[in-house]
Amino acid sequence: MTTDFESQLRTQLADAAERAPVFTGVDSERAVTQTSAPTDASRHRRRRRWLALAAAAAAVAAVAAAGVSWWPVGSGGGDGAAVCASELVLDGNVYQEDGELVRVPRHGPSLGKAVRPACGDGEGMSVAEQVEAFELPGVSPDIAFFANGGVWLSGGLQDWPAWAEELSKPVPCTGAGETTIGGTVIGINAPQVEKAYDFRIPYTANFLADEGSTLPLTEYTSVTIRMRVTAATTGGRDDEFLRLALSDAARVTATVRCDGAHFEATSLKLAP
Repeated sequence: MTTDFESQLRTQLADAAERAPVFTGVDSERAVTQTSAPTDASRHRRRRRWLALAAAAAAVAAVAAAGVSWWPVGSGGGDGAAVCASELVLDGNVYQEDGELVRVPRHGPSLGKAVRPACGDGEGMSVAEQVEAFELPGVSPDIAFFANGGVWLSGGLQDWPAWAEELSKPVPCTGAGETTIGGTVIGINAPQVEKAYDFRIPYTANFLADEGSTLPLTEYTSVTIRMRVTAATTGGRDDEFLRLALSDAARVTATVRCDGAHFEATSLKLAP
């Protein structure tokens, strides 16, 4: 049930998303093209991020009472670092990252170097840096390109491309019987624990998979799936396995089966 606090938080953050400023870095070496007012697409991008923040905050409020904790693998920078990292410039045009990808597309040949502009992150100015940009098959570089493991879209877009929305859609479980997939555990959503890596069953693991015959890995290099770990999952409560999988990002082999469109793990172990 949604509390008054959660409802107010969602309303306030959604409203702030519409009024949030656009941060633009400065690159003295090349001209940067960007419209003076945010486009519908940039508003859409910003609104999605703020609504995600609202949902996350509301989720924290909701799960706190239920004694649930989220254990991510690694952590990013603060708000300033996230803003500074969210833009790249290619051939004088500004591109913004399409959030976190559930499906990471395969890229084509290099387009040359894109520039992450120098930016003030609250702790001084960062230094401009270059990253390799790659073509996305079937997509004009004027629209988007691939770099640093993500998709970057033109800040001048008026309409959000359907193919870009597809990259954020959950991957459903398909096929009959058990199948084996390979990848890394990138986070666990679990009941509150008393000590590290002692997760109470059942819990959900976010799994970045790049191997598996039933996954759409012809079109994508990797996909993130959510798998349920139960008392019947071999290795699901092995402290040493979980420590290596989470702290060291060790490669994992998972045997899964489908519960409707959802993944359920029957076995988890370190890859040989």
